Amino acid sequence: MEGSGDISSELLPVPYIVATKFLKLLKQHPSRMFRADAKAQVSFDYDSGRITTFLCSVQHSEDVEPSDFRTIVETLMIMAASDYGLNSDFEKLINPTGRFVKGGSFADCGVTGRKLACDTYGGIGRIGGGAMSGKDPSKVDRSAAYMARKIARDIVLAGWANKCEIQLAYAIEVEKPVSIAIDCYGTESQSREFLYAYVRENYDLTPRCIIKTLGLLDVDYNQVSAYGHFTNPEMPWEK
Repeated sequence: MEGSGDISSELLPVPYIVATKFLKLLKQHPSRMFRADAKAQVSFDYDSGRITTFLCSVQHSEDVEPSDFRTIVETLMIMAASDYGLNSDFEKLINPTGRFVKGGSFADCGVTGRKLACDTYGGIGRIGGGAMSGKDPSKVDRSAAYMARKIARDIVLAGWANKCEIQLAYAIEVEKPVSIAIDCYGTESQSREFLYAYVRENYDLTPRCIIKTLGLLDVDYNQVSAYGHFTNPEMPWEK
């Protein structure tokens, strides 16, 4: 997470949040051509701070072709990019594989094992091997990922770094993490010793206490079944 040009005000990577913003705009569009399933990908040049390619595959009714809604989708892509002050002269790919009529679980698998990059940071941040969706919070694949997000946000919002990534590693039947790693990519204003001491002294990282601290037994996980797990400001790990 960062406070400069490659991060959004939501403390998420810009390409990830632009893709999410676009999908929300698409859902709100009144056209009857669109159906519920849609995917978006934003390719972003971090050196120049520009979008290079914007891709969308959207499910549509059987009686239309992608060419029928291309202009609508391109307009929404530009709107999403403009909301974050980004360029609009990117390559626009709309349903590049053709028609997309059958979607959802009728065409693909369920939520367990879902794409972790889509659920988290869009691939710019390192992620674990276990899916978050489809698991209860006793599984650290879910609960520790939420706590790592909260700790990183807390460090950035405290002004101690512009970018922060927290890694927590656990072993089966070992309550506390076997490893804690903090990487601020050289943006920290406090020493590494200070940051590690802050995490050790202020967060109980056992699964039981993570669940209690974040109130994970009371969360409606339907609210993170779309648009990622870190885009809803009402979730306890985003506060």
